[in-house]
Amino acid sequence: MNPNENSSSSSDEFFDDYVNNIIAVNECLDEEEDYIIEQAAQMIVIPVAEESSNRRRSYKKLKYIDRDREAANTRLMNDYFVDRPSLFIRVVEAVTAKQHKYFEQRQDATGKLGATPIQKCTTALRMLAYGVAADSIDEYIKIA
Repeated sequence: MNPNENSSSSSDEFFDDYVNNIIAVNECLDEEEDYIIEQAAQMIVIPVAEESSNRRRSYKKLKYIDRDREAANTRLMNDYFVDRPSLFIRVVEAVTAKQHKYFEQRQDATGKLGATPIQKCTTALRMLAYGVAADSIDEYIKIA
C-alpha cells in the first residue's frame, strides 16, 4: 500500500467533514436569523403599528394632501433597495405574513393606493432607530 494514497484519502475525508460542518453551521445560523426576525416583528414592529392604528382621530372636515406616495416609494426603492437587501426584505415579509392590516397596501379615502409595506416597515424601523415621531419621517417617505 502506498503511503501517499492513505494520506490523500485521509485529507479528502477531513475536507468533506470540514465542508459538512460549515454547511451545518450556516443552516443553524439561518434558522437563528429567521427566529430573530420573527421575534423582532412580533415584539417591536407589530406593536408599534398597532399603537399607531389605535390612535385614530376624528375630524369634522379633512383636507386632502397629495403626498405623491408613488414617487416617494420609487425614490425609497432607488435609494435603499436596488440591491434588494435580503435581511430587510425578510423582515418585511415576516411582518406582512402575519397579515397585520396596518402593513397591507390599501386604498385611501380618495381611492388612491396608500403606502407600500416597505414604506411602512421603513417608517416603523426609522421611528424606533432614531426615536422620532412619524411626522419627522413624512418628508422623505410621504407617509402620514
